[in-house]
Amino acid sequence: MLDITTLTIKETANFLTGKKIKAKELTLAFLDRAKKLNKTLNAFITICESEALSQAGKVDHLIENGSPRGPFAG
Repeated sequence: MLDITTLTIKETANFLTGKKIKAKELTLAFLDRAKKLNKTLNAFITICESEALSQAGKVDHLIENGSPRGPFAG
Protein backbone atom coordinates (compact mmCIF):
# COMPACT_ATOMS: atom_id res chain seq x y z
CA MET A 1 0.00 0.00 0.00
CA LEU A 2 1.24 3.47 -0.86
CA ASP A 3 2.14 5.79 2.01
CA ILE A 4 0.60 9.03 0.73
CA THR A 5 2.61 11.06 3.24
CA THR A 6 5.74 10.30 1.20
CA LEU A 7 4.43 11.74 -2.09
CA THR A 8 5.97 14.88 -3.53
CA ILE A 9 3.80 17.97 -3.84
CA LYS A 10 3.48 17.39 -7.58
CA GLU A 11 2.52 13.74 -7.09
CA THR A 12 0.01 14.71 -4.42
CA ALA A 13 -1.58 17.34 -6.69
CA ASN A 14 -1.83 14.80 -9.51
CA PHE A 15 -3.41 12.22 -7.19
CA LEU A 16 -5.94 14.78 -5.94
CA THR A 17 -6.92 16.15 -9.35
CA GLY A 18 -6.94 12.62 -10.79
CA LYS A 19 -9.29 11.64 -7.96
CA LYS A 20 -6.99 8.81 -6.85
CA ILE A 21 -7.11 10.19 -3.31
CA LYS A 22 -9.31 12.67 -1.50
CA ALA A 23 -8.06 15.70 0.39
CA LYS A 24 -9.74 14.36 3.52
CA GLU A 25 -7.83 11.07 3.20
CA LEU A 26 -4.56 12.98 2.76
CA THR A 27 -5.33 15.22 5.72
CA LEU A 28 -6.15 12.25 7.96
CA ALA A 29 -2.86 10.59 7.00
CA PHE A 30 -0.87 13.71 7.89
CA LEU A 31 -2.82 14.29 11.10
CA ASP A 32 -2.09 10.73 12.15
CA ARG A 33 1.60 11.17 11.29
CA ALA A 34 1.78 14.48 13.17
CA LYS A 35 0.21 12.96 16.29
CA LYS A 36 2.56 9.97 16.25
CA LEU A 37 5.73 11.96 15.61
CA ASN A 38 4.84 14.79 17.97
CA LYS A 39 5.32 12.46 20.93
CA THR A 40 9.02 12.37 20.03
CA LEU A 41 9.55 15.66 18.24
CA ASN A 42 7.28 17.90 20.32
CA ALA A 43 6.89 20.06 17.20
CA PHE A 44 3.26 21.12 17.57
CA ILE A 45 1.63 23.12 20.31
CA THR A 46 -1.85 22.54 18.88
CA ILE A 47 -3.10 20.26 16.11
CA CYS A 48 -6.31 21.73 14.71
CA GLU A 49 -7.84 18.48 13.51
CA SER A 50 -11.44 19.59 13.01
CA GLU A 51 -10.42 22.73 11.12
CA ALA A 52 -8.05 20.76 8.88
CA LEU A 53 -10.72 18.18 8.08
CA SER A 54 -13.28 20.91 7.38
CA GLN A 55 -10.93 22.58 4.91
CA ALA A 56 -10.13 19.23 3.29
CA GLY A 57 -13.86 18.58 2.83
CA LYS A 58 -14.21 21.93 1.07
CA VAL A 59 -11.32 21.08 -1.26
CA ASP A 60 -12.86 17.67 -2.02
CA HIS A 61 -16.11 19.43 -2.90
CA LEU A 62 -14.30 21.84 -5.26
CA ILE A 63 -12.47 18.98 -6.96
CA GLU A 64 -15.65 16.92 -7.36
CA ASN A 65 -17.42 19.87 -8.97
CA GLY A 66 -14.49 20.84 -11.17
CA SER A 67 -14.44 24.28 -9.53
CA PRO A 68 -11.31 26.41 -9.64
CA ARG A 69 -9.13 26.32 -6.54
CA GLY A 70 -5.79 27.76 -5.49
CA PRO A 71 -2.51 25.95 -6.19
CA PHE A 72 -2.12 24.95 -2.54
CA ALA A 73 -5.68 23.68 -2.07
CA GLY A 74 -5.41 20.06 -1.09
